[in-house]
Amino acid sequence: MIAEEVLLMGQLEGVLWDMDGTSTDSAPTWRAAILVAAEELGINWDRSDQEAIHGHGMWAVAARFRSKGVRIEDISIVALIERHATELARSFVPVWLPGVQEILRTCAEAGIRCGLVTMTGRTAADAILEKLDPTLFEVIISGSDVSRPKPDPEPYMKGIEALGVSPRSCLAIEDSFVGVNSAVAAGLTTIVVNAPQSLSLSQDVIRWTTLQGKTVEDLRQVHSSALALKG
Repeated sequence: MIAEEVLLMGQLEGVLWDMDGTSTDSAPTWRAAILVAAEELGINWDRSDQEAIHGHGMWAVAARFRSKGVRIEDISIVALIERHATELARSFVPVWLPGVQEILRTCAEAGIRCGLVTMTGRTAADAILEKLDPTLFEVIISGSDVSRPKPDPEPYMKGIEALGVSPRSCLAIEDSFVGVNSAVAAGLTTIVVNAPQSLSLSQDVIRWTTLQGKTVEDLRQVHSSALALKG
């Protein structure tokens, strides 16, 4: 009985996924929505601004808008950007990034629960996912569901709680510094894909070049290796 309990403690039970740029190609929708809002509010938004908010939630974008002279409240800036994002998402045909849909389906078949942790607002996230297959995620934590967005651990802590798993039995998959910091702070071993080469790797952060061709067994290997290192 004790041996069985130890074995179960070491099993991979859940995977929490970021959305934009990690599991779907929806990041350009948000970039476009921010650019439209910036033009509407009369500010210049360039590549350095976009890089500075990569992976952050809309409140960080609102703060940067205000630093550039926008005088309306943050909540109004966020509402404006999310309205544009939702409108764009409804005319945008998103796709899963390579390998993602296959892993999600095989995780479901293997009894590994998957959830989405995105700083995209709920309305826009739903508009994107309804064109894909939202049933592949058992839970969705959006930017609308947290008070402290990534890089704070709250989004991933909420995801862990919603899935009903422990941090030791779960992995995260991310693509940004901000997302990785959030996931690791929540106690999750994190696989990064499509991420900057400058992102530091550690026993908690593993880089994959792509998810294409990866399998449930690859996820289990990452998880078991991480548990062995953590002890």
